[in-house]
Amino acid sequence: MRRGGGQDGRVLDVLALSYQDLPYQLKACFLYLGNYPEDFNIHAERLYQLWIAEGFISQEERGEDETMMDVAERYMGELAQRCMVQVELQSEWDYSVIRESKGFRCCRLHDLMRDLCLSKAKEENFHQVIEYGHINQQGHPSSSSMVTSIGGNTCSKIQRLVINLDKRNSNFSLFEQEERARHIRKILFFIGDYCDYLFREQLTRFSKESKFLRVKNFDGNSFAETEGTKELPKEIGNLILLRYLGLDRTGFTKLPSSIGNLRHLQTLDLRTSYGDKIVSVPNVLWKMEGLVHLYLPYNYFCTEGKLRVDGLRNLETLQNLDSDKVNVTDLFRLPNLRRLANVRVRGKLEDLTMVNNYILNSNQRLQHTSIYIQNCDLCSEDGLSLLRQLLGCICLVRLDIYGIIGKLPQYEHQLLCPSLTYLWLWDSELEEDPMETLEKLPNLRTLMLYKAFVGKEMVCSAHGFPRLNNLILNSSKIEEWRVDDGAMPKLSSLFITSCKKLKMLPNGLRFIPTLQELEIRYMPEQSLTGFQWSMAKKERIFTNLAASLPFILEVKQFLFLDESKREQLEF
Repeated sequence: MRRGGGQDGRVLDVLALSYQDLPYQLKACFLYLGNYPEDFNIHAERLYQLWIAEGFISQEERGEDETMMDVAERYMGELAQRCMVQVELQSEWDYSVIRESKGFRCCRLHDLMRDLCLSKAKEENFHQVIEYGHINQQGHPSSSSMVTSIGGNTCSKIQRLVINLDKRNSNFSLFEQEERARHIRKILFFIGDYCDYLFREQLTRFSKESKFLRVKNFDGNSFAETEGTKELPKEIGNLILLRYLGLDRTGFTKLPSSIGNLRHLQTLDLRTSYGDKIVSVPNVLWKMEGLVHLYLPYNYFCTEGKLRVDGLRNLETLQNLDSDKVNVTDLFRLPNLRRLANVRVRGKLEDLTMVNNYILNSNQRLQHTSIYIQNCDLCSEDGLSLLRQLLGCICLVRLDIYGIIGKLPQYEHQLLCPSLTYLWLWDSELEEDPMETLEKLPNLRTLMLYKAFVGKEMVCSAHGFPRLNNLILNSSKIEEWRVDDGAMPKLSSLFITSCKKLKMLPNGLRFIPTLQELEIRYMPEQSLTGFQWSMAKKERIFTNLAASLPFILEVKQFLFLDESKREQLEF
């Protein structure tokens, strides 16, 4: 941390006035940002949940129909307006017509503002930071001196403990005297690249000694893979006051049934592992009546029977629901659900019907939904009807469909989903040109078509796809593709792969001034009209390219790939 006199010191004195001018409820929120390593992009949704778990967000601040998360986002907006934090908006996938905004995706502190934050946090004994390795270089005391301090008499004053771990220093003993842990209210781990530290022993100690712990969270980069079962200690059930338990990327593959004792838990993040590791989840989550935000494992998890969530009446966020593993009918017992993300429905049309009915009957309470559908016989009459209803949902933001559809339902322009920003159709075998329907989606930003269209001609008409930024065509059988003047007026990235029957790129691409990236993979050279490939003479490449596709001079990057050639041209 840069401290002392000179210009930086004077700047800090000025910035300190901004801190003093903050309303009391925002001061703790600002100081909390000092928990994070330097240059760390702080995930806004997770930060809000931590603020709430710490008690920084007041119930009295809630307006009509507002949640505590809405209040937290207002707090973040106030800090941003005062230039005390730098914010980044959510991606287009999180756009919501109901909320009429995207909200904040992440935030970070400017270096000088971070110096102020750390200085004020030290004055107020807000937290204690332990550095193991070199995740940041802010000048905290060394690991050994910090451990000595924590093992000594000062530990009774520490309530928030932040531990930065690095793969080079992953073995450590946190306390010389384990009973000192009982004063800790919050412990936050930040993990370096592929840290191989085994957390089970430390978690067991904390679960035995820190009976007043309210927050336990892991944050950072991916952990190294470990072989075999990695079980979360059963002692975790002793932490009955716990409000936040974040196990993101910890690698645990088995959770104990004692986790059901955490009746006051507000946020539970079970996204412990990526890849094909199966996570064993006990069927006790329904007992945790205080849960507001539940993140189930990413891809694979097992449980006894179907996982019950019917007791979670306060739940506002439910992510990674798999209809094969979770009782879908329990959705109708969740009256406060606002975000239903990454729903996976595989093979059973009745499960999709249940999910669809819940979404349609949410009375605009549900603000965000994203769904992955696999092999659900959407080409049947009932399936086509369900697809028609889905594409009319006001809260649907992302839709991935894997499997045969046959044809898309017909719509009037005003009936199509106003919130849908991302659509991926995979192996759809559409016989009719899908662009006639899809180009009417008013807010579609990304469209991916993989083996989706088996017809020969595709047309993007004028004024179609008004917001489309990214278009990916993969393994299509199209021979003719027409792009009218005025189509896709905001397209910035176009990727064409393995469309080997396409005779030529459409001349209409020249009318798209926003096109920044064009990538062509595994395509016959004749697709580039008049373009003769030459690996030896780049001058000839530029000349032929400019002559055949004049619009390409406006493109910053052009990439042409086939099985025998690979060359990238930078303009």
